[in-house]
Amino acid sequence: MNKDTLQAYWKANQRLLLIMLFCWFMIGIGLPVLLVHPLNEIHMAGFPLGFWFSLQGSFILFVILAFSYAHFMNKLEKKYEMRESSSANI
Repeated sequence: MNKDTLQAYWKANQRLLLIMLFCWFMIGIGLPVLLVHPLNEIHMAGFPLGFWFSLQGSFILFVILAFSYAHFMNKLEKKYEMRESSSANI
């Protein structure tokens, strides 16, 4: 593996991480806290949507975010051929 490939992989890895951290911030802080008043205008099952985002919605979105990160990292590792061989002993 040459140095240029490793640097390109690390740069792409950092970019993905920053995007995921921004999404995490928006899910954890942006939607339930900063946008609570506009979300509360919409009701779901008799409760304001801000309530749902604070309780259940954030957790569901965090799980989706974790699976998305794993998916995009797998694609990134394939692109830069950074995967370990399947015959490696653990």
